[in-house]
Amino acid sequence: MFKSFFLIFAMTSIAYGSEAVLKLPLSVYSKIPFSSQFMEDGALIRNINYDAVKRLVPQIEKLRGIKLTTRGESHITVISPPEAKGWFHPSRKGVDSLISWKELHRKYFNTLQSTKFTVKCIGESMEGDKHVFFLIVTSPELRAIRADIQDELESRAKFSGMKTHFDAGAYEPHITIGYIGGDVFSNPKTKCVEDIVLNISK
Repeated sequence: MFKSFFLIFAMTSIAYGSEAVLKLPLSVYSKIPFSSQFMEDGALIRNINYDAVKRLVPQIEKLRGIKLTTRGESHITVISPPEAKGWFHPSRKGVDSLISWKELHRKYFNTLQSTKFTVKCIGESMEGDKHVFFLIVTSPELRAIRADIQDELESRAKFSGMKTHFDAGAYEPHITIGYIGGDVFSNPKTKCVEDIVLNISK
């Protein structure tokens, strides 16, 4: 029944021209090896199948009449470099003031790539001459990892007296698809593009 409803909805959208249907391969959920990319910047990431995500690039380019640049890889950030290094706080005390990036990767290396996530929709954000498209995702398991990290930080802070400025709940999980002029970091990445319907299938 659900499949029938989606098909009718998609066909109606195409017929009226109000929404475009973009296709994302189901292989976006396939398991791939863990990568240490960005590790020395303090980042902790959950790697995603880039071959699946990049299939959206020509579809968006054709739809919007633009040319996108990609990173050549795909991931969901779990801990960002600014959170690790405290770049955006006057104290400059981030996660790695109490938990090193090596320790984080040792702890989550064997389980991070098995965490589940759900692709919700396509989002976009613009600032100045920068324009980025991304997949908005939900993942209680990745949020649980962030909560676990915050609990450990608070536990260590009791003994060290050093407080870090990390908020596990301040999290907008997403997968960057591509951009023009660079990524956008100052705007929320939580709003779905209203004129695009995402069809995830084989």
